[in-house]
Amino acid sequence: MVVENGPSRKTMYVTALYYTMTCMTSVGFGNIASETDNEKIFSICMMIVAALLYATIFGHVTTIIQQVQHFSLLSALLPAPEA
Repeated sequence: MVVENGPSRKTMYVTALYYTMTCMTSVGFGNIASETDNEKIFSICMMIVAALLYATIFGHVTTIIQQVQHFSLLSALLPAPEA
């Protein structure tokens, strides 16, 4: 299907990917939005980087919490050192 006087196929794919990434990363649709293909591609890349950083931070926080729980459990099971 060829659309006369419409956006190119590349522009339609970039716009669809931009819309999908915006929905999935919960960035929102605010009043500032990308207009050109280059802006949309840059925004998509930044959303991917932000999602990876977000996941990394949550992974590290989860590990820290697990270690704190593990050490507090060990200290409760082991006898206190005698002075």
